[in-house]
Amino acid sequence: MNRTRVALFAAAGVALLALLALVATLNSLAYSPPLVPLRIGQAVSPAYESGPSGHGGPANEVIAEAARRLKIPLTWLPEGLSMDEELLSGRADLWVAAADVPERHGRFHLTRPWRFQQYALFGRFAERVTNFAGLRVAHPDRITYRWLVSDRLPASTGVPVARSSDTARAICRGEADVGLLSYQALVAVALDRPHICRQEGFRIYPLPRGEVPLATVSTAAAARHAKALRSEIDNMASDGSLDRIYAKHPGEQAANAHFMAEVRRLAATQRWLSLGLTVLGISLGIGVWILRRMVEARRAAESANQAKSDFLATISHEIRTPLNGVIGMNSLLLETPLNAEQRDYAEHADRAARTLLGLVTDVLDLSRIEAGQMPLIEAPFDFKATMQDTIGMLSPEARQKGIALELEYGAEVPEGLVGDPVRLRQVVVNLLANAVKFTGQGYVRARVAVEDGAEPALRVSVEDTGIGIRPEILPKLFQKFTQADSSATRRYGGTGLGLAISKRLVTAMGGRIGVSSELGKGSTFWFVIPCRAANVGASVQVKVGTVPSARLLRVLVAEDNLINQKLITRLLEKRGHTADLAGTGTEAVAKAAAARYDIILMDCQMPEMDGFEAAQLIRTGMGPCKDIPIVAITANALPADRDRCFRAGMNDFLPKPVSAGTIESALLRWTTQRGAAKPPSTKSRAASNPPAR
Repeated sequence: MNRTRVALFAAAGVALLALLALVATLNSLAYSPPLVPLRIGQAVSPAYESGPSGHGGPANEVIAEAARRLKIPLTWLPEGLSMDEELLSGRADLWVAAADVPERHGRFHLTRPWRFQQYALFGRFAERVTNFAGLRVAHPDRITYRWLVSDRLPASTGVPVARSSDTARAICRGEADVGLLSYQALVAVALDRPHICRQEGFRIYPLPRGEVPLATVSTAAAARHAKALRSEIDNMASDGSLDRIYAKHPGEQAANAHFMAEVRRLAATQRWLSLGLTVLGISLGIGVWILRRMVEARRAAESANQAKSDFLATISHEIRTPLNGVIGMNSLLLETPLNAEQRDYAEHADRAARTLLGLVTDVLDLSRIEAGQMPLIEAPFDFKATMQDTIGMLSPEARQKGIALELEYGAEVPEGLVGDPVRLRQVVVNLLANAVKFTGQGYVRARVAVEDGAEPALRVSVEDTGIGIRPEILPKLFQKFTQADSSATRRYGGTGLGLAISKRLVTAMGGRIGVSSELGKGSTFWFVIPCRAANVGASVQVKVGTVPSARLLRVLVAEDNLINQKLITRLLEKRGHTADLAGTGTEAVAKAAAARYDIILMDCQMPEMDGFEAAQLIRTGMGPCKDIPIVAITANALPADRDRCFRAGMNDFLPKPVSAGTIESALLRWTTQRGAAKPPSTKSRAASNPPAR
C-alpha cells in the first residue's frame, strides 16, 4: 500500500513537472520582441574596444548577434556611462555584462552568468607575498572592486581611486601598498604607466578566488528580454556562432574557457531534460524517486565512511605520536650501558611496544582487510624465535595469575619460514593473549606442528584451561565486536576485534581458523596456513641497524611535540649530524628561507601551519632550500596521508614511530643523490616506501 502511494505521488509530481515544462516551452515559443528599441549600455569594463558601430568587442558582439537572431531592436548608449545610475534612473533598459555581486541583487534583474572576469593584485615587492593582511589596496571606485576588497581581502584597507591608471599612481606616491585590477585593465596600465613609475617593476599576484561571474543586467520591465538573450547565447554556443565571434578576439579565448564549457553543459542539460520529460513522463518520475532514494543512501554511506576515515586518522595520529616517544626513547635507552636485568626489561618493553604498534595498525587497516586489499609480504623469518618472543612477552602476566605458559614446537617444523612475520605474529599474539586473559588457573599451551596433506601446512593451536565458551556463541565468535557473553566483557574487557582480525588475516594468507570449547573446562583455538621453509641464517633474523651517512648533515627538524623533538634531535646528534628545531610550520618555512640545510624532516600536524602547507611554500619559494629533500615523519600513517605528502612536494614518507635506522636510511637515500630533489614517481614510491605496518 505504501509503495502504491509513493508511486502515485511520484507520478503526480512528474505530471506537474511535465506541465510546467510545457508551459515554459509555450512561453519561450510565444516570445515576441519589443516594438520599440531597448536602450542597452556597452561593456567597457574590462576594456573592450568599440567598433565603428559603437558596440565592438566580444561581449558586445555576442549580445548584438543574439538580439539580431531574436529580432530585438537595440539602441546602444554612449561609452563611459555608469551602469547602476543609468538602470536605476530608467535611462537604460539593459546592460551587456556586469559583475554578479550581492549589492546588485534585488536592485536589478541579473541573468545566469555567461562569462567570467579574472582579477589580480600588483605591487612593488622584493620577494613573493603570500599574506595581504593589513595592506592598503588601491582600486577603482566601483561596486565590483569595493565588493572584492571587502569579501576577498577583508583584512586589507581599500583606497578608492577615480581611474584604473590611478591605482599605479597611488602605489608610486606611497598612498597604497598594492593595486587591484582586472587582468585586461592591468595590461592597459602596464602599457601606460605613470612617468614616476617607469623605472620600477611590479609583481603580479592572482587575487584569491578572483574569478567573478558576469551576467546581463536589466530593469524589471526588460527582464524577459534579458532572459531571452541569455537563452539565445546557449543556442549560439550549440551552433558554433560563439566560436566564430571569439575567433576574432584570440586574447579572450583563454579567459572565457569556463564560460564556453558552462554554456555547452547547460545547453546539453536542457536538451536532455526536455527529451526526458517528453518521452519518459510518469516512468521518469518513478525513476527520479528511486534515484533520489539511492542518492540519499549513498550520501549516508559516504558520510558514515568519511566519519570512519576521520576517526581512524585521528586515532592513528593520537596513538602513534606517544608510541613514537615510547619506542624511540626505549631505543635510546638500549644504546646506553645497562646491566643484564635492565637490558632484559628494556628489550621486553621494546617488543611489547612494537607489538602494540602492530595491533594498532591492523585495527586501523580493518576496512582494507575486509575489502581483501590488505597487502601481505613474503619474507624469510625465524618463526620459532617469534613464538618464543611472544611467550616471553606474555609470561609475566601468566606468572602473576599463577598459570603455566608453555610452548611445544614440533621437531618436524622448520625454524625458518617464508611469509608475513608481522601478520602471523599478530594472530599468535591475539590467540595467546586471549587464552591468558580468560584462564584463571591451570595452563595455556601453544603447539606448533606440520599438518600432512597435499601441500605442507603449518598448524598452530593454543589450548587453555579457562572459562570456556557456550556452544551457541561459537558460530559468531569470529565476528567483529563479539565477546563470549556480556559478563565476560565486563569482567575481562576488550573490544571483540582480535579474533575478527585474526580470521581475516589467516584467510588472506590462504588458511583457515577455528575453535573447540567446553564451558568451564577450556578452549582450543587453532589456525592452519600454507608454509614454506626458509634457511635459518643471517638473512632470517635481520635487525634494522644504522647505516652510516655519506657525510655529516645539517638537518631542519619541523616537529611540535617536545618528546619527539628531543628524540629525533638526539638520534641525529648521536650520529654526528647537526639538528635545528622548528616548532611550527611557519617557523619551518622561515628557517628554510634563511639558511641552507641538507634535508628537512617534516611533521604533518603542527600549529599555525601544517607540514603540507609548509612543504608547498618551501617548494614554491625562492629560498636556499627550495630544491632540497623533504621527508615526512608523521603519525598520519594511512595511504591517503602518504599520497597527500607527495602531492605537497615531499620526497619520502616515514610513518611514526621511527627508529634511528629508518631515519639514517632516509638521510643516506636522499643526501647521496645529485641534483634537485623531486617527489618519487608512483612506481618508485611503492618500491622505496612499503605500506606502513
